[in-house]
Amino acid sequence: MTSRNVFLTTGAIALLSSSLFLVPACSDGRVEAVSSQPAPIVLGTPATDHPEAVLVDLYEGGLLTAYCSGSVIAPYVVLTAGHCVDGVGSWQVTAPFAGGQTAESSNGVLLDWKGNGDTLNPQAHDIALVILSTPITLPSYPVLAQTPLPDGTSVVNVGRVQDGTLSSTALYESMPLRVYDATAYGWPLDYLTMDAVQAGDSGGPDYAAGANGAVLVAVNSGATTSKYYEVLARVDLAASWIAAQVAAFPTGLPYVPPDAGTDAPPDTSLAEDAPAD
Repeated sequence: MTSRNVFLTTGAIALLSSSLFLVPACSDGRVEAVSSQPAPIVLGTPATDHPEAVLVDLYEGGLLTAYCSGSVIAPYVVLTAGHCVDGVGSWQVTAPFAGGQTAESSNGVLLDWKGNGDTLNPQAHDIALVILSTPITLPSYPVLAQTPLPDGTSVVNVGRVQDGTLSSTALYESMPLRVYDATAYGWPLDYLTMDAVQAGDSGGPDYAAGANGAVLVAVNSGATTSKYYEVLARVDLAASWIAAQVAAFPTGLPYVPPDAGTDAPPDTSLAEDAPAD
């Protein structure tokens, strides 16, 4: 759906301070191309070590319109990309490695991504939450990063594309990738790495090794069309906001079908005017 810059909308997005071009990493009915060449990273290993990783299907008016990925970070809360939430009516979430649990939502919460639509904005966090109507229950939930990663740290991407094919039943884990602070490229809220986030992988979690296991450090955001770079939206820069939202929705919100009209509940988002972390 989106990638990051203020000038282009759908399609390629130019980085402000480089010659790289980013394209949306969300997949929709327009059969969106992520790169003009085959992606160099094959997401061929099922992400079975990450039961919190989920398939996120986007709906408008009851119709499936796009595909993203995400991660369950609390029983009623899914972390995904901002562009997988902004302007979307409802979501169907499936946790294939947690017994195939499913949940629905018509409530998305944005930090500062609201209004960006299909344009990636380097000054906004491409991070959002989907608030579920019923819980997805796990033995434990992922640890979220609180501090930045040193340049050169290895991470793994998780997404729903294998060999260029979008999956409706599984998510896959990439080979380790080194990440770097993307500020010098015009993306102060992101990490940069050499890879190509494929269509449908937007919002998928990115993990680094921690002292007590994997730490969720970013979410997949956008990829380049020519040189195979990607930007990953940093979780540590939104950590306190995420914690506040998780605390605000301990029992989720009731699911309201998109055609409910005026019966829909009022927006309970705490995030529309929230400052960046």
